[in-house]
Amino acid sequence: MTRHVPGSVRWLRTALGAVAVLLLVLGFGAVPAQAGTWSPQTSTLPAVIIGTTDCPTSTDCIQEQNNGKFQSTSDGGATWTMSTADLTDSTWGMDCPSTTACFVTGDNGNIYKSTNMGSTWTTVSTGTPALYGIACPSTLICYAGSGDGRIRKTVDGGSTWTLGTTQAPEGFYSISCPSTTVCYADTAPGAVYKKQAGSDTWDQVATDPAMPDILSPYTHSLSCPSLTVCYTGGTDGTISKTTDGGSTWVQQTTATTPDIYALQCASTTRCIAVGVAQKSEFTDDGGATWTTETTGSAAAMYSVTWQSSNKALSGDAIGDTYQYLAPGLPNGSTNVSETLVAGTLSFINSTPGSITFPSTTLSSADQTKTQTLPIDVADATGSGTGWAITATSTTFTSGARTLPTNATNVLSAPTIACDAGVTC
Repeated sequence: MTRHVPGSVRWLRTALGAVAVLLLVLGFGAVPAQAGTWSPQTSTLPAVIIGTTDCPTSTDCIQEQNNGKFQSTSDGGATWTMSTADLTDSTWGMDCPSTTACFVTGDNGNIYKSTNMGSTWTTVSTGTPALYGIACPSTLICYAGSGDGRIRKTVDGGSTWTLGTTQAPEGFYSISCPSTTVCYADTAPGAVYKKQAGSDTWDQVATDPAMPDILSPYTHSLSCPSLTVCYTGGTDGTISKTTDGGSTWVQQTTATTPDIYALQCASTTRCIAVGVAQKSEFTDDGGATWTTETTGSAAAMYSVTWQSSNKALSGDAIGDTYQYLAPGLPNGSTNVSETLVAGTLSFINSTPGSITFPSTTLSSADQTKTQTLPIDVADATGSGTGWAITATSTTFTSGARTLPTNATNVLSAPTIACDAGVTC
């Protein structure tokens, strides 16, 4: 039997329409923003440097002293409880990716883990050299910087650790990881190194003379809120920033600003830096301007972290804790809401036209013929449920012989594109 099988249809393209968003702009006069404020909290720690403060949630926070003592809060800092599980090691860095996973580095090369916000600690890694900064972008993955420029790493939540080869001639004092595969670290003289995705090699992306000095393992002044944006502060009072993943750095402040011992960013534009007593630096415009504010601290601050987008916690050199409330909306501003109504799923311009398959010479074998048909579909439903294209045809006949309507089908999935002049 000789049969002529009609061709499958290969769809060229589709376009994904975007739900229109109405932008409302309300004009107000030039009203100055409110000032940020610092307030002391009731600390339970002795008069020793609080080297690290971390908040895995907006209410659950923990502070670490360099003598191995800890205090935690579950109410955002209103009340603190000092842990009875002291470490005998001099501790330098801490990171808590969750309330059940906190990691601390020690001067003797140990790494400790707590699953209960510091109430108890377990030694999960031992060895040399001394370890300083640590960053845990997830509960499974952590990178700890050593005093000889190597990185100790875990990918299983601290069960096993590997010590890499020397990456820098100086020790890594501060590490920031915007993802599980991309990290930045700074050294004592101020050079910055970057770990590239898919590799454990750390490449130097900023030279010492161009960067602020990082002179002490007490400092934690590197913060990278995104894969490409990082800020670093130095004990010479300068702050530098990169927006291209470390290729170029721009000095935003000079040595006329207070010395920086700790710096943290809540976003790519909102950051706070602390250092010498009574002084902090705050930016809400990506570092274009930094505002010096009074902390009320009697001693230098060595740690700071954001609890939420508008609150931060800090610890100073004599065991005292302070909370920062960032500036709010300018006076006269208001919140504006807009309800978006779902659109439709439809063809753009017109429904698909007719298809003419190429002329076919019958043979003794089955044949498949294809023909292209441009089709433009807009999905403005906003549902995210997706859509599908199916094809059918009229009955193909040749004398008394027929082919079913499903002999025509879609050969390949549509591709998503954006029509010219449309933002998708």
